[in-house]
Parts: sequence; structure tokens; C-alpha cells
Amino acid sequence: MTKQRWHFKDGLHLISIYEGINYFQKTVDELKPRIKDQYYFFDERFFEYAILEYFYFYHINTVVIDKSVIDQVGGFDEDLMACEDTDFLLRVFIDFKVCFIRDYHFIYHHGDDNIYAFLDRKNINVDMLSTDRSTLDKMTKIELCKIKVRTQGRDMFNKFRRDNNHTEVVSLINESIADKLFTLGYLNRKLYKQDALGYYLRSIKLDFTWPKFVYLGRIIFPGLFNKIKVKDPNLNLW
Repeated sequence: MTKQRWHFKDGLHLISIYEGINYFQKTVDELKPRIKDQYYFFDERFFEYAILEYFYFYHINTVVIDKSVIDQVGGFDEDLMACEDTDFLLRVFIDFKVCFIRDYHFIYHHGDDNIYAFLDRKNINVDMLSTDRSTLDKMTKIELCKIKVRTQGRDMFNKFRRDNNHTEVVSLINESIADKLFTLGYLNRKLYKQDALGYYLRSIKLDFTWPKFVYLGRIIFPGLFNKIKVKDPNLNLW
């Protein structure tokens, strides 16, 4: 279990607390693992659940894995600048069952050296982000890693799992990938129009909606599509 604290840079003022135990309880309620004392034994459905919930119910710093398992799944993908832990654990969970110990194992302090240190994630100004080339470039690289890992998770699920709700799971994963792609398109629409066009098209291919088509049109035929009113975009920045 994890407890994560958000601090100002001086490390003194507590802003909020993230209770990993709440996410874990949700997992227990839905998957109903076998329980013995503080030990929770999950079955093969955990892999599917891990994909859908994006690992918000535990932290890699609390995971103990036998070295032979690490060797068997190929270790971490060092080409990824983000989400290498998610990618690694997906490959573990697809082949091995897991046991959770219900207790806090560490306190995680988000400091100046984390991957999002360049960005105030609690007070993101999308308009400023879309015109700040340096910040936008970093954000785009991180989000592309997330898209890659979610795509790999979907492909692994397609290859190894054929559960009763297989179609629903794949659809949900595709929607999450499409949301990420649309977000990248929206953020890049001012400085990198060609890239934004590609992100929009990939998003529409996975999950078509009329607002997405309008935002795509605003790049190709701005004079026409800027006159069409659609709701503000629902961006996935996490």
C-alpha cells in the first residue's frame, strides 16, 4: 500500500494526501481475492484490472519480484523515458499471479526530481502549455510513452486473454488511447500543426466523435470549421 504526499518546493507545507489504500479497497471489492490475514491473493483477472485502472492502487516501490521472474519477462524497457514501470509490470502480471500485503510500505514524496518536475500538474494552463515549446516537447514525449505502453497492454491482452468481457475491455483501452492522442493533438495544434493533425487522425480512427472531427477540421480548413461550435475538449493530462 502507498501513501503519497504533495508538498510545496520547500517540503514543509502539505497540500493534499493520496491514500493508496482507497484504490486498493476498490480493487478488493471488485475482484474479491482470497484473503488470509493481511495477505490478498488475486487470480488472473488482475491483469485485466491492472490495464483498466492504470496501476493507481499500488506503487512499484512496494513490489517484491523474484529475480528469475525479472529475467523471464525481460526486465525494464530502457528506451522508455516514462511508464517503464507500468510496461514492466504488465509483462509480469500477464504470466504470474500476485499477492498483496495490506499495509503501508513507504511514504512517497513528490519532489523536484520527479518526471513532472517541469510542470505544475495541479495548475495546468492549457493555453500557456500549448505555446511553451520546451514544456510542450517534454509533455509530448511523456504522453507518447504512456500511449505506447497502453497500446502494448492492449495488444498483450488481445494475444493472451479471451475473457467474457474481452470486447469491452479492448474498447475501453482504445478509448483511453484515443483520449491521449486527442489531448496531444490539441496541445500541439499551435506550434506543431502537422503533428497535431496526425494525433487527431489516430484518435478518430480509434474512437470517432463529432467534436474531434471539428477540431481536426480547424487545422485543415480553419475558415470553415472555426465557425462550428462544439463543447470544450475533455483533455487527458494524467
